[in-house]
Amino acid sequence: MIKRNGSSFVFILLYLIIWATLKATNTWLIAHQVDVAVAKGAHGLIWVLTILSYQITLKGFENPNPQASIRAIMAGFMIKFFVIALAAFVYIFLQRKMVNLPALYLTALFYILYTTIEVRLLLKQLNNRSDAEKRSTP
Repeated sequence: MIKRNGSSFVFILLYLIIWATLKATNTWLIAHQVDVAVAKGAHGLIWVLTILSYQITLKGFENPNPQASIRAIMAGFMIKFFVIALAAFVYIFLQRKMVNLPALYLTALFYILYTTIEVRLLLKQLNNRSDAEKRSTP
């Protein structure tokens, strides 16, 4: 798992907060016609993909070649985006007319939330690295 600058704690904490919120608002979500099983499954998938994307990008930052960082950022985005898109298409194909749009909207919110946190943590990591390089250079 991730061990740099407490980022694993942030991802685990965010996962637990969203999971607890889904659990606490279960009856409210059902009353508003949200398929909670779809929302929980999507939440878990997005969490795993975000951690994978974060690790790929961090590994790219460690490479001295700046092009490797760009490739890592793009690879992380592409993996996360296409796996989520594939999962959405499979869900839509299997459900046909029974697609639960509120659950898909909630999934999009999870994607935005996790991506925002991931980018903030990556920028913090990159800034910390840049600051360390500036201090070590005479």
